[in-house]
Amino acid sequence: WSHGLMHMVIANAHAGDPYRIDTLLLYMANMAWNSSMNTSETMRMLTDKGADGEYLIPRIIYSDAYASEMVAYADLI
Repeated sequence: WSHGLMHMVIANAHAGDPYRIDTLLLYMANMAWNSSMNTSETMRMLTDKGADGEYLIPRIIYSDAYASEMVAYADLI
């Protein structure tokens, strides 16, 4: 990980930059709150759907030592 860019992971996954993903795996990083710089926008990105009605970030896997805010958005914990 590049320390200065880690907070952009969710925004880039949402934007499909540099490409669309099918699964976002977060490990020991509560990026939705700790690193996002904008929690309300991050919550929107985690639940945003495209024109086809599918989530822009289809699956989220979250692994951590404790239940953080990301647990509410994860498909697999």
